[in-house]
Amino acid sequence: MPKYELLYIVAGDLAGDAETAIITEIGDFVAKSATKIHVSEVVGKRKLAYPIKRNTRGTYVLIQFESEPDKLAELDHKLRVTQGLIRHLVVKVDQFLPMPKETEGIQATSRKPIERKPRPERPEKPKASKGEIEIDLDKQIEQALGEDLAKQA
Repeated sequence: MPKYELLYIVAGDLAGDAETAIITEIGDFVAKSATKIHVSEVVGKRKLAYPIKRNTRGTYVLIQFESEPDKLAELDHKLRVTQGLIRHLVVKVDQFLPMPKETEGIQATSRKPIERKPRPERPEKPKASKGEIEIDLDKQIEQALGEDLAKQA
């Protein structure tokens, strides 16, 4: 029997009762269509990497189950029409991996700020006046033209 993992995200702006109702509804549907459920776990509420449908937070739910492949179409349809779901993904796996017990280090909010090194001071360059720059450019032009005329002769 093929093994599958379902991970879905419930919108974070829902009230607690509505969120629980959606999780229960999908869990019951998977229980009816799957032959065996190995894990059904609410991973937790997390900040999303980018806004999805104007949501910045969501509750992640993971279900590992065994099912017939023809039942996946019904499950996918149910997930698509359920209001309050942001995203879902069903993946066929060879074997189930255990969930880590502590997920505190995985949260996106635990990033440390980058330490910046101070820039070394640069010595000030002497500034030339506008007249000096024009004279210098004139000398360079005359020198370049003189070289070109010498090469042609």
